[in-house]
Amino acid sequence: MQMSLRLVLLVAVTLPACESLDSIGEATGTDMSALSADGLTGQLRAVADEFLSARGVELPSDVASLLDEFIQGGADRLMQSDFAAASLSDAKANLVTFLEQFLEAAGAGSGEQALQATVETFDQVKAQVCPLEPFCA
Repeated sequence: MQMSLRLVLLVAVTLPACESLDSIGEATGTDMSALSADGLTGQLRAVADEFLSARGVELPSDVASLLDEFIQGGADRLMQSDFAAASLSDAKANLVTFLEQFLEAAGAGSGEQALQATVETFDQVKAQVCPLEPFCA
């Protein structure tokens, strides 16, 4: 069931071809004031999915659930603030920063046989990078 939800989000929210995360909001022509929490969550989820799939990483379901909660919390905090395209761009860049550090801590690219993508690793990296707007309270 979780996989089908992700597929729907990937189909519903496609990232434009762009050279940087900074141009994602502008490239879509999105009216930032009209975005809903679901729309923000979808955009952030698409960034995470693209980042992970480009590296051939599939997270275990417990870690994927934590990532979903992390993203949802960020989208909720963005909705509670007066956000603009710059805030969304910053959120996308901060999400990538978190994912880079998470994969590094989990052993991606280190020649280890298996990625150690665990709940413990997720929590450790989150504690190290927070406060990371808008994902950390």
